[in-house]
Formats: sequence, C-alpha cells, structure tokens
Amino acid sequence: MFFPIDLEEGFGLNIRLLKEGSKSDLSLGAGFGLTQTFNNNVFKEDTSDTTSVKIYNELESVFLSGIEGTISGDFKISNNITYLLELTTLLPFDKERSQTYSIQNSVDFRISNLLSINYTLSLDKSENYDWTVQNHNLSLTLTFISF
Repeated sequence: MFFPIDLEEGFGLNIRLLKEGSKSDLSLGAGFGLTQTFNNNVFKEDTSDTTSVKIYNELESVFLSGIEGTISGDFKISNNITYLLELTTLLPFDKERSQTYSIQNSVDFRISNLLSINYTLSLDKSENYDWTVQNHNLSLTLTFISF
C-alpha cells in the first residue's frame, strides 16, 4: 500500500562551517548511520533476460549500517531567492554492499509574502537500483496566515 518505505537514522557530530547572519549557513556532519528500505510487493524489471518476455523480480528489504557523512546549507542569494543543498552518503561496514547517497537541491523564489515558487531536484542512489533516480518537483506555495 505505502511501499517502499525508506528510513534513515544517524548519530554523530555536526560542525557549522559558515554562519553569516540570516543569509548563509553551511554544516558538515559525520558519524554512524543506519538505513532501512522496507519493500512489500515492490518489483523491478529483470534486464538481464534477453527474451521478449518481461520478467519482474520482487525486491528484498535492505538494512544498511555504516559511516555517514552529510553536507547541508542554505544560501540567501537575494531577498527573494534562496538556494538549499543537502548531500548525504552512507558507506556500509559490509564491503559487499554498495555506497548510497542522496542529493537534494532546491531553489525558492518568493514572489510576495503569501506566494512562492519552489523547484527541487533530488538525486538518489540506493542499493536497490543500478542507476541514480532523479526526481524533479516544481511547486507553487500559497501561504495563509490566520490568528
């Protein structure tokens, strides 16, 4: 129904590298990380089969633990434009497992106090896929303030 479910946990140190008032913020983190991907009735096409029949294999759930690193920042380019970046990677302790990463870039353009446009590009590489998954999101946000 709501699968796959991805969970991430991390424990470590976070260092603020840059803090310039309310305009810029850059942080670096490292420590111990865990990720879980619960797959229930999630299928992937078998591309190794060269016949004309498509075969789909059910994906197994994935549980990883390892060294985690994070870079995150937000930069106010002007009064109306803000850029946000978050990069997270996990290097598993099990050498047979592959490194995973997630990169999220977001640009927010504030048209007025009540209206803004946001574009987000996400790049994810997980153990379940041989490729990097791209997600693009463009949203228009209308904010109501009630007392």
